[in-house]
Amino acid sequence: KVEHGEMALVRMGDELSITYFHRNGDRAVLVPANPRLKSVVGRDASNFFVIGKVIHVIKREDGENKIHDFSNW
Repeated sequence: KVEHGEMALVRMGDELSITYFHRNGDRAVLVPANPRLKSVVGRDASNFFVIGKVIHVIKREDGENKIHDFSNW
């Protein structure tokens, strides 16, 4: 469960975004981790679907993200 102020992986249409999840009364406010994107406000889950809570983000100093598949180890 994602609580107020926590980061979440959210699907909006065909796109995925890491956002900060906030509650404002009966509305959910999704504030993107990327400051160049706009916040999304919704009253129901038809605008977005919360996939899960983000518990850890790994980012290199040069800003390049790398995903490694360790499933064969």
